[in-house]
Amino acid sequence: VSGLALILRLLTGPGDRVVVDHPTYPLAIAAIQGASCRPVGVSLPEQGWDTAGLVATIAQTAPRMAYLMPDFHNPTGRCMDAATRQVIADIAERTRTTLVVDETMVNLWYDAPPPPPLAAFNRDAPIILLGSAGKSFWGGLRLGW
Repeated sequence: VSGLALILRLLTGPGDRVVVDHPTYPLAIAAIQGASCRPVGVSLPEQGWDTAGLVATIAQTAPRMAYLMPDFHNPTGRCMDAATRQVIADIAERTRTTLVVDETMVNLWYDAPPPPPLAAFNRDAPIILLGSAGKSFWGGLRLGW
């Protein structure tokens, strides 16, 4: 959450909109509100991500950025497939919407590793990756990148 808070301070101002999955990680909402920004939810369907809803929400609200957790999403546990990652990376490039992609849970797989990072799908998309060792190695270690 500290990395997200720092990015919010650098890229947003009071009243700016930030697109989030709905539901999403509660402390991400707290960080967004703590930066005096307004979270705008895009509902997660029964399975996967609503890319059409993301496009519509970006068009309607002109958000300053979007916060996503494609790898073992908190609280749903879903992992975004490669095709959806490509679509979302292309949306970010086309709309020039900065994606903040939380990879805190990326190493928590057990059946199969997740696809490559979302940023790998479009080199021209404005994507910032957040990571942490807190969930993967040591719950009390607050080391992030």
